[in-house]
Amino acid sequence: MNLQPLLPETSSDCPHYTLRESQRAKYPRLRVSVEVGLEVIVPLGFDQRQIPAMLLSKKTWLQRTLQQMEARRQLLLAASPSLLPTHIFLAAITTEWAVTYCQTPASRLTVLEQSGHHLQIFGPVDNPHACQQALQRWLARQAQQHLIPWLQHRSHSSQLCFSKAVIKNQKSRWASCSSLHTINLNCKLMLIPAPLVDYVLIHELCHTMHLNHSPRFWALVASHCKDYQQRDTDLNQSWWTLPLWVRS
Repeated sequence: MNLQPLLPETSSDCPHYTLRESQRAKYPRLRVSVEVGLEVIVPLGFDQRQIPAMLLSKKTWLQRTLQQMEARRQLLLAASPSLLPTHIFLAAITTEWAVTYCQTPASRLTVLEQSGHHLQIFGPVDNPHACQQALQRWLARQAQQHLIPWLQHRSHSSQLCFSKAVIKNQKSRWASCSSLHTINLNCKLMLIPAPLVDYVLIHELCHTMHLNHSPRFWALVASHCKDYQQRDTDLNQSWWTLPLWVRS
């Protein structure tokens, strides 16, 4: 899976970005780099609610620039000797798995969970891309096991109802909510800290009431998560700290 950030298909989603306040900035500007991704630089005290509209106005430029950045990132990935992890830390549930790779004549890769949080991958493990895909499928199963009950619990405690939850391996969104109240959750959420995951769940549940980022939406978010602004900032920064095996 290529990490290629896309602009929102609906008003309720934005491309992932890192927000940086600058004392020198006199007006907001956008910066794209392989290291950081999309960075929004704003003056101190800038109204962050204006950012989605600003990104939408730059849609064509962002799509072209992010595609160019992705091409450069792929060149860097191709130069890396190995992108396979020996340990996977599921920060959402504070659990670490050790990973070993066993070359066998089998034509397909198999991921087995052993006792003591040990993953063993059997098959043509000399194919790094196939191993990454196998690990991503395993991550999706972990997300199905843990994130769906988590969302159900959050829905009950907040009294915000959704119709269906689906685990996906999304390219640029932590989650999304449709007009039919279907909530899509990115399996990569398993790799970020629990408070940020909880914020994502609250955020999407609030979209079942307001499918936008209006003041009423943010007021509802604040009623369930008082420090949502800090969590939102941390969440955007977390996207670019994901391990390469899950981003490639």
